Amino acid sequence: FTEVHSPSIKLVLFGMGRDQQLLERLARDAGIADQVLFAGRTSRPEDAYAALDVFLLSSLTEQTPNALLEAMASGLPVVATDVGDCAACLGSEQAAFVVPSNDLSAYARAVRRLAADASLRQQLGRLNRARAEKNYSIEKMVRQYRELYRQAAAR
Repeated sequence: FTEVHSPSIKLVLFGMGRDQQLLERLARDAGIADQVLFAGRTSRPEDAYAALDVFLLSSLTEQTPNALLEAMASGLPVVATDVGDCAACLGSEQAAFVVPSNDLSAYARAVRRLAADASLRQQLGRLNRARAEKNYSIEKMVRQYRELYRQAAAR
């Protein structure tokens, strides 16, 4: 986060893990504690997503992250590391915002680019919402499971 260097950018962390105290100390030591909000657990993730301008996924490993799909469905633009299915979920149109998991500079550039361009954030948010509805809806999942079941039963 310190790579971004912009007082207008705030980082909101949801959840409570074993590293929270370490992260709080790191934010203090880096002089950015006033830019980092530890929001804790939420029973309504949709409210959390609605409060954000950009969703950041900095995982070192994933498969198909539910949090990414939820952020997309919420109409958020995303910066994600290129792990698991993140690139496939976001599509080739967003390749500039899927960065290698070990490239902090590329990650920071992608965040700064979205932070500076409200129009781009809106465009990518709409694209993500449409991709989520088309590719990851409950209805589609049920249809696919039903078809798998039908095929298995036919054997």
